[in-house]
Amino acid sequence: MVLRRGLLAAFPALLSGCASWQAPGFHLPRLPPAPPGPYRLGPGDALNLRVFDQAQMSGSYHVDDGGNIDLPLLGLVQAGGLSTDALAKSIASQLQARQLILHPSVAVEIATYRPFYTLGEVTTPAPTHTARA
Repeated sequence: MVLRRGLLAAFPALLSGCASWQAPGFHLPRLPPAPPGPYRLGPGDALNLRVFDQAQMSGSYHVDDGGNIDLPLLGLVQAGGLSTDALAKSIASQLQARQLILHPSVAVEIATYRPFYTLGEVTTPAPTHTARA
């Protein structure tokens, strides 16, 4: 019980010491806010595409380095920068414009998101463990 009282009495002093400490990287500028709206497709994303009643067009596709997907009957279709809904509408309108399907129904979903990497610097490396003989 005495130990608890001692810790509680020392607690404000401990907090005052924390006020002067600043986290590593505090001087860096803040990141810009995330753009509003849905996720935008980019190179490396894997997609599941379904064109209803068209098995030859349905399947898995990868967005290439140029931001395109290669579809049967349509060839390269720009996917980079579009949401999944916008891509589905774009594919449907292209199928209809080329008179390949009169009333296409297209669904696009993300199977795997593209990888992203964080670059930075380690300020305090963790101790390395070596095997002992």
